[in-house]
Amino acid sequence: MTVKTVGVRELKTHLSRYLREARGGATIVVTDRNEPIALLMSIAQVDDADLAKRMVALREQGMLSWSGGMTPPRLLPARPKVTLRGDRLASDLLLEDRR
Repeated sequence: MTVKTVGVRELKTHLSRYLREARGGATIVVTDRNEPIALLMSIAQVDDADLAKRMVALREQGMLSWSGGMTPPRLLPARPKVTLRGDRLASDLLLEDRR
């Protein structure tokens, strides 16, 4: 596993490149003025038990809440919030909205 360190500005400039690296198994430590602030890694690298422990810790710190008891929820794949009907593309709707 490769661990890299990258500043916020560099990450913003080359986000796609760092996401590809994370998808490939690299772990990227994001820094702001040389202070580590975030960790970017593939979600496939995080096992369910580790994720559950971190979610419980966030809940205990008051940074995360959920209903349904003490068991943390399982993360489900995101679904689109809007389904388009007809021949219009989302880009067409966006351009129309900007006028």
